This record gives sequence, structure tokens and C-alpha cells, in this order.
Amino acid sequence: MAHVVTEKCNGCKFTDCVEVCPVACFYEMDTQVVIHADDCIDCMACVEVCPVHAIYADADVPTEYTKDIEFNLLEANQIKDSGAPAITVRKDASTHGDILTAKRPLDIETNLCGTRRNAGKRDYRDRRQRCDGSERAISGAV
Repeated sequence: MAHVVTEKCNGCKFTDCVEVCPVACFYEMDTQVVIHADDCIDCMACVEVCPVHAIYADADVPTEYTKDIEFNLLEANQIKDSGAPAITVRKDASTHGDILTAKRPLDIETNLCGTRRNAGKRDYRDRRQRCDGSERAISGAV
């Protein structure tokens, strides 16, 4: 059994997950990372540090993300077979653009509240949900 990165990672790429991974099993795409099933040792270290809760054991992937199992497998194999190296070092978030800088503070605030409101399909670039359910605009948002 391997772990799978779901579409919740799309646009995130904070890469906290690759920093804690004891093996080189993460491969980078333009908008997210994927896990190579043959290289993953199922240590689960990446699951806890993922700021958008995008990583699951393949047997535990929620129904709405089951398509990501095959996507993850195909993309990771294709990238590895092309000779691209695995990503093993966390990237600086400031190099990833507006979506990331808006998304991470929400996830930190959400995690402090003890809920996972970020699982829905919201536009994180212009609003941030508070613990009490109210919203506030993000200054400087696009």
C-alpha cells in the first residue's frame, strides 16, 4: 500500500511533505506533487504535515478523490521514467505565487480551530474564514 496525493494539493505545493519523507518518493508537477507508489514506504510522515490535508493511504482515499489514485500513479511513473529527480527539499513558499501565500495562513488558522473547513471548493485568494464562521477579506488579495 502506498500513499496518494489528491487534487487538494493542486495549487499548494508547500512541499512540507517532501521535507519529512525519509525516502525520495515525491515528484513535482507544475501545480502539485505526486508520490511514486513503488518508492513510498508508508511511514505516514507526510500525512500529518500536509497543510491542505491532501495525502491519504491509497486504501483510505475518500470517494470523491478515488480518481486521484490512478492520476498519482500515472503521473509519478511518467515523471520518474523521464529521468526527473525526486523532490526532497522543501521549497521556499515565497517562490510559489499568490495562491500559496493566501492558502497557507487559512490552513494554519483552520488547524488552530480544530476543524478542516478548507476541504470545500472555495476561492482562497480573496476571503479567509475565521474560527467563528465569519469571513474577512485578505488585504492585498488579487
